[in-house]
Amino acid sequence: MVAAWKAAGFTYNRYLAIAARVVRRSLKEQHRLAAERRGDMELKMARWEVRSILRIFGRHNCH
Repeated sequence: MVAAWKAAGFTYNRYLAIAARVVRRSLKEQHRLAAERRGDMELKMARWEVRSILRIFGRHNCH
């Protein structure tokens, strides 16, 4: 027997995200806003180049 989320073609993470969204939307306004804030994420990315890494660590430390 296959799990419903797998039969629907979702990954487990996607299934959990959908379930969490449904639960948050079912809450009363005050609790819903607090739950939505907990679900927010902030991601930061930095692009590193070999030159900048060599400048930081020095050429003799890199293999």
